[in-house]
Amino acid sequence: MKKLNDIFFSEYKETDNYIKSATVFERGISGYIDKMMETGYTHGKNPEWDLDLKNLKHARWIRNKLAHEEPFDSDICSSDDLYFIVDFRKRIANGTDPLSSKRKKQNRSYPVKRDSRTSRLSNKTGNNTGRAGCLTLVISIAAAILLFAFCSVALS
Repeated sequence: MKKLNDIFFSEYKETDNYIKSATVFERGISGYIDKMMETGYTHGKNPEWDLDLKNLKHARWIRNKLAHEEPFDSDICSSDDLYFIVDFRKRIANGTDPLSSKRKKQNRSYPVKRDSRTSRLSNKTGNNTGRAGCLTLVISIAAAILLFAFCSVALS
């Protein structure tokens, strides 16, 4: 489990940093969760929204346990947790995350920082462009390879 926990922790940090750099959420995943909680869009009105919020909170809980309490060789993280955090980062990059989807339904653009660094990461419509698209693809492929390698070793 140590390897899966290591990969999850790394992917969580990547997602957290991506959210900090590509959006207005300076607190990363925690800021994103806070915004989801603020909207009042939960409580059965949108099951996908509720599931994403639950999974984000769970991922943050795992990260906090690994960072502050649990040894990395404990059975705290699953491959589903790893898949969610990598997929969530891709969805933010593609503008298909819960807050972007809600803003699109309301005909508002997703709030992005207006600096040179984020202009490479996303344009005003939230579509992925340039190096950010390649980076997301490379990270996703690397995570899939590591997950496959981990599963192969675990099954052996």
